[in-house]
Amino acid sequence: MTELEGLIRFWEATLKHAWFLLEPSVKLNIENNIKHLRELQ
Repeated sequence: MTELEGLIRFWEATLKHAWFLLEPSVKLNIENNIKHLRELQ
């Protein structure tokens, strides 16, 4: 697993397990981070 893959999995797990604790702006920021990291792969 590359560092990018690890980061993507980390952010996806954060969304999956803690989405209800996140403010909408934080959730959107995480989703955008995931999209950006996937583009870098």
